[in-house]
Amino acid sequence: MAKSIYADVYFKANSYVMYVHINYKNVKDVGAMHIHANNNGKPGSILAWLATSDEWQHGVDQNKPNGNKPCCIKSNPNCSFIAPNGIPFVNSIRTPSTQTFVIYNENVNCNACPWIDKGTLFFIHGKVFQQNYDNHLTLGKPNADILYHTPFFKI
Repeated sequence: MAKSIYADVYFKANSYVMYVHINYKNVKDVGAMHIHANNNGKPGSILAWLATSDEWQHGVDQNKPNGNKPCCIKSNPNCSFIAPNGIPFVNSIRTPSTQTFVIYNENVNCNACPWIDKGTLFFIHGKVFQQNYDNHLTLGKPNADILYHTPFFKI
């Protein structure tokens, strides 16, 4: 479980699948929400996307190809830091509302992908960072604009 002023998130997982339930509460200033693998207290690979925005999808620093290694395989839509198709955009999320996601671990035979072995972190990002529109950079600097992050706690 992870709680914040923006959303509360609960999940159950095993080596193959993660069932995520999110209660969206206040997403007005949110650019992206996702669950990271825990990399010694720092964000590792993104395991589950929960929300995105136009700003996030055009973010320079976030859109590095293969930036989500080692959980990156060709069929994994989380291979870049751009949210995959089907992830709700924050401007379309009514609050309060809930949604459930089912995320499959596509690296079940890959020891390099941490999945949930070392724990997970909930990250919420804002929208204040440099973006790329038609190969033109906006003002600002590439960064993650972290609004909130916390480890998940077992309940």
